[in-house]
This record gives sequence, C-alpha cells and structure tokens, in this order.
Amino acid sequence: MKPAARAAELRRILERANHAYYILDKPEMSDAEYDKLFRELQDLEAKHPGLQTPDSPTLRIGGDPATGFRKHRHLVPMLSLANAFTEAELQEWEERNARLVPEVKTAGYTLEVKIDGAAVSLTYEDGVLTPPPAPCDSSIPKRRAPAVCACSRSRSRPPA
Repeated sequence: MKPAARAAELRRILERANHAYYILDKPEMSDAEYDKLFRELQDLEAKHPGLQTPDSPTLRIGGDPATGFRKHRHLVPMLSLANAFTEAELQEWEERNARLVPEVKTAGYTLEVKIDGAAVSLTYEDGVLTPPPAPCDSSIPKRRAPAVCACSRSRSRPPA
C-alpha cells in the first residue's frame, strides 16, 4: 500500500477509535493496538511530511468527553506515563516529573498493573467518602460517582 493511502486509512481507523472511546465510551480496540497504529501514523507523517493533514489524530490530544458528566477538578493531578514504551521514553517521563517534583528521583517508585479507565482519585470530607471522579484528563475528569461509590460502599471511611 502506498504511504498516502496507508496514512488515510490509519487516520480513518484512529478517528473511529477516538469516537468510540471518547464519545460513545465503548472502546473498539485495546490501548496497545491503538498505540501501535498511532505510532505507525506518526512514523509515516515524519517520513512524508506532506501526508500530515490539519485534522490528523497525531496533532490532537484525546477527544471531547462524553456529555452528561459533571466536571470535577482533582485536588492533585493524576499523572500518567504518557505511553512510555522504551527505557529512553521512561527516562524522559521521569525528567518531566522531576521538573514538577524534584524528589521523584530519590523517593522510589511503586508499580502496579493499570487497567485503563480504572484509576480513581478518592476524596474524603470529614472522614466520609465524597462522590469520586473518574479519569478523563489529569485535572478535570468526567464524573462517574455512582459506579465508584457502589464499589466503595464497604470503604466509606478511610482505614484507621
């Protein structure tokens, strides 16, 4: 397939995936599959700059969040690895975080498996769990309080 045709196909696939993920809240492919296609498009556009269109998914961050969710600002931003796949990308991520909080280089790390969309930031007010937000972007997420609260009923107060 010629580069122009492949770039057009990748844009179409990625746009459909973005719509399904951000608007319909029904992902059609895994994050790994999406990232592979996204990087393929990035590589094509880097090798053939004339193929990059103003509406390319490589020029946008995410999509519009689904409607019907109240906005909520996290007290502390929820940061991510930003798709670090190599040791060099992981080091770049650490450098970005060290600019925000220099102690990250000496504090150590705790690693856990992450299921996309499963990270939440819980807030307790006067010792009682308040309706928590769900992730969207790192500072103003969609709010899915009922589902999270239903899962958190046995932990409505922080552990002593």
